[in-house]
Amino acid sequence: MRRPLTITATALLLLSLASPASAAPAGPDVPAGVRAGYVVLDRQTGRVTAQHEAHRRFRSASVVKILIAIDYLESHRDAPRRDLALLGRMLRVSDDAAATTFWTRGGRGRIVERTARKLGLTDTAPPPADKPGFWGYTSLSAMDVVRSYRYLLDRAAPRVRDIVLGHLRGAERCGSDGFDQYFGIPSAVPRPWAVKQGWSA
Repeated sequence: MRRPLTITATALLLLSLASPASAAPAGPDVPAGVRAGYVVLDRQTGRVTAQHEAHRRFRSASVVKILIAIDYLESHRDAPRRDLALLGRMLRVSDDAAATTFWTRGGRGRIVERTARKLGLTDTAPPPADKPGFWGYTSLSAMDVVRSYRYLLDRAAPRVRDIVLGHLRGAERCGSDGFDQYFGIPSAVPRPWAVKQGWSA
């Protein structure tokens, strides 16, 4: 039996990378009793075409692995091959042990503080002080997820962009824990897409 699933604000956000300039999409209906946030950005015009609770904070779950990857790659220009392989595992199959390795090495919550400053993330914060090792307790908003992808696409060094987005384009059907991570965008939108899913019980 599947465990209960909580999907954060980020599940639909990669639609923002591919939304056509010709038609502003209608936002999805949010059922009563569901907390959700989304942002749809038209990259051709730079205009937000749909949004709901864009700055509401959600627990990131594994979406924070994008920030962990950016921070690691930008501070290790000559990363060893074994670390690059571990980074790929963290992004492609959402491996939690890999994320914990980079989280601990990078200073835990300081990773979030550094990337939030650099990427201009206004709604993103490290885990609570009493849970410093719980990277999935990082808080973020739908708008900050869009800002993170815009950073990768428009401002990050090509090496960082290509490594991170390359792995997200190659995200595998199941996470390392066996959970089907092809919900949301992968189940609704044909490739090509690049996505980092987040789920928690």
